[in-house]
Amino acid sequence: MSWSLRPSTNLVNVYVSALRKKLGENVIETLRGFGYRLRT
Repeated sequence: MSWSLRPSTNLVNVYVSALRKKLGENVIETLRGFGYRLRT
């Protein structure tokens, strides 16, 4: 199976949103221009 994702795909945003709902809003921090970080 070959995965072909377009740059405009919001797949990561969907997963991060689902994780924030499960873990809490303040657990995952968005680092603009870099990605995401889990807060400890």
